[in-house]
This record gives sequence, structure tokens and C-alpha cells, in this order.
Amino acid sequence: MGIIWEKADYLIRLLFIIVLGIACILIVIAPLYEARNNQPESG
Repeated sequence: MGIIWEKADYLIRLLFIIVLGIACILIVIAPLYEARNNQPESG
């Protein structure tokens, strides 16, 4: 039983880190992507 909980805890932490990483990437990329799309096409 203890081993299962340890694995579950590890997976939950891993998922949490992945979700935080994706959120940070989106927060950084979203404004850049918007700015690039809002600029008039040059060239």
C-alpha cells in the first residue's frame, strides 16, 4: 500500500511540474505570439 502511495505522490508532483512548465511557457509565448500577429506583414 505504501509503495502505491509513493508512486502516486511522484506522479502527482511530476504532473504538477509539467502543468506549471506549460503555464509558464504559455504566459511567456502568448504576448510574443499576439505581438507578432498584430504587426503588419513586412516583406
